[in-house]
Amino acid sequence: MERFDVKRGLIKALNADGGLVALASSYFENIEANGEDSFSGSHGIMTSIIGQYDNGALIVDVTNVPPNFDDPESVKSAMDA
Repeated sequence: MERFDVKRGLIKALNADGGLVALASSYFENIEANGEDSFSGSHGIMTSIIGQYDNGALIVDVTNVPPNFDDPESVKSAMDA
C-alpha cells in the first residue's frame, strides 16, 4: 500500500474533471467506482488496483502477478510492464 500526499486544492480540481474514477480510467483498465472518491480496477500484470482519498492523501493498494523467476524473459517482461 502506498500513500501519496495530495496538494491542497487538487482533489477539488480533480472532482471538477470527473473525479478520481475518471483520472484512473485514463491510465488503467476495468475501472469501477467504489464511491465518490474511490475506485478499483486492473491493468496488465496488476490484477487489483484500489485507490481512495483519505484525509488529504491518495491511498493506492496494488496486487501484481509475480513473474516466473526461472524465466529471464518473464522477468524482463514484468519489469517492462
